[in-house]
Amino acid sequence: MKKMNITTSVTLALVTLMSSTLLFANSYLPPERIQCAKDASQTLACQGFDREFLMIGSIGGTIDQLPSKKVTLNFMVGHATFNKSVTFVYQSSDSLLTVYLTNASPDVQPDYRKQSHWMEVAPGQFACNSYMTCSLMTV
Repeated sequence: MKKMNITTSVTLALVTLMSSTLLFANSYLPPERIQCAKDASQTLACQGFDREFLMIGSIGGTIDQLPSKKVTLNFMVGHATFNKSVTFVYQSSDSLLTVYLTNASPDVQPDYRKQSHWMEVAPGQFACNSYMTCSLMTV
């Protein structure tokens, strides 16, 4: 009987460890900065974020004003709604270009388990002010 209890305990410990590893692997913090540049077809191409979690939603400003070199955009703010849509705002230091990254699929949602990260600013509206507190998760 004692051997059975030890085996059960070890099995439970392994299952708990695997579950927490999976949970950690399915969470994501947006980057502090992204890099964008005009590509060969004169459209904006941005790098520096995980496309499993985020995609370019829209662009503010004109890319015609961009030099051919890369432009770094800094994290400004994150927004989320109760229906789980997420938008992160990135802006160039000269404020000429703004890129809005959105969740790549409905399975990517704000990680509301960390209540101090996503602050409710209006009913059903949430915001985070630091890329370090805008955690996302997949469900």
